[in-house]
Order: sequence, then structure tokens, then C-alpha cells
Amino acid sequence: MLLVHEFASYTRPKSAMQQGLHWATQLVFSADLVAQSARDEHPDLMRRPVHILPQGRCDLPPVRETVEAVTPVPDLARAFRPPGMEHALVVLGCG
Repeated sequence: MLLVHEFASYTRPKSAMQQGLHWATQLVFSADLVAQSARDEHPDLMRRPVHILPQGRCDLPPVRETVEAVTPVPDLARAFRPPGMEHALVVLGCG
């Protein structure tokens, strides 16, 4: 499954989105306009069904009071691979 929320014309190298579109079995776009951008850049996409799942409005978190003590940074390696899961496959996406 591939969630696309960027315009295809912005993606570099161009082959990056093309490869994602090729390998994904389900394509989800955040808006009709984003899906159309992908179709314009990658005409083969016209033959594939896609899903539109609007992201909606992003609410800002409430303003926090000043923090008295610095919060320690978590051990990310341990968080992603806890004991007994050292060889687990981790798939992470962020933007």
C-alpha cells in the first residue's frame, strides 16, 4: 500500500514515485488533485484503480507550559528493536 500526499511533479528523481506506484498493490492519495498530478506524470496510472482518502485539517497541539527538566531522548534503536525482536523487519515512513 502506498499513501501519496505529494504532487508527482515535485518528486525527484522522477523514477522514485514511478517505482512506488509500480510496486504498491493499493494506491491511496490524499486528494483528487494529488491523484491527478500522479496520472499526469505517470500515464500508466490511468488504468489502475486508486483510493482517495482526504487527510483533513491538521489541528495544532495545545501550547505547553515551559518544561522544568529536559526530557531524555529515548533509545530509538531499542524502541524499534526491543529484546527478542532484534531481527524483525521495521518499515517506517515519515514526511
